[in-house]
Amino acid sequence: MNNEIKLRIAEALEIFIQYHGLSLNELSQRAKINIAYLSSIQKRVFEASSGKGKVATIANKWFVKIAEFIGFDIENTYWQPRTTDQLKQILAHLEEAKNLGTIKLLIGETGSGKTFISDLFAKNHPSDLFKIKIGASDNLGDILDKILEKLNVTPARTKSKKIQAITGYMRELKLQGRKPCLILDECEYMKQSTLSMVKELLDELITYCSIILLATDQLRVQIEKLVRKNKPGMPQLYRRIKFSIVNLARIDRQYKAFLDGYAKDVKTLLIDLCDNYGELHDILMPVLRESARTGDAITVELIQRVHGFLRR
Repeated sequence: MNNEIKLRIAEALEIFIQYHGLSLNELSQRAKINIAYLSSIQKRVFEASSGKGKVATIANKWFVKIAEFIGFDIENTYWQPRTTDQLKQILAHLEEAKNLGTIKLLIGETGSGKTFISDLFAKNHPSDLFKIKIGASDNLGDILDKILEKLNVTPARTKSKKIQAITGYMRELKLQGRKPCLILDECEYMKQSTLSMVKELLDELITYCSIILLATDQLRVQIEKLVRKNKPGMPQLYRRIKFSIVNLARIDRQYKAFLDGYAKDVKTLLIDLCDNYGELHDILMPVLRESARTGDAITVELIQRVHGFLRR
């Protein structure tokens, strides 16, 4: 556990104590944590007396125990955004689309951070940014219902009424001086029947809000294939989005932004095992938690122990 995480836990501890009006003695008894540790951590000092005039570093497991007791989300603290090429691109295009009220189709590899980064962006704009995820079985009605639920608007019965309700809500936000934005994630799951109707939704909404589609290259390939076959509505849809398509940078599969500071054999193992940033996250998160709990350094042996596999 690095010092930054410890500082955040200490800050959260201070807020928890003040909000609940607890003394350190009460907190020590309830959480079953040494009061000397609590006192030191509250003062942002991460060492405590170990007896006979000696001082020792407070073990990571006590920080984990404090975080669990006060409800501090330590897991999200472990995995901080890294300044990848994809992060810079996605944030720049999200900001541009939201500020200018335009359409964007961001195409990126699976696991390149589209969902993670757009979630962060959405959290920073809670009042006028609405994000939904497209499911493999969703039709247009399902997508409209998801949008209405996100807007907290009672669903209408017909698709046209649903589109009117969504448009009306976005119009009101626009009149209030806001910059409403709608993000549709995992759009590669859209079927032809859904895509042919999405044009109507885009045409109705674009006057009042920005629209951002996130997808893998499967969506672009599918649309271009349908255009070549002259399927109904496809040429018109493609014309709307053709010059709004952004191809994101390819994933750095050396993971330099994430693995700086790790031992060479750890880097080699993770590079060998992971095909994208998402898989790197999935492998590292339980390892980081176990390292924090036990105080063990992150080594090949720890990774293998946590996941129960041998290097392939």
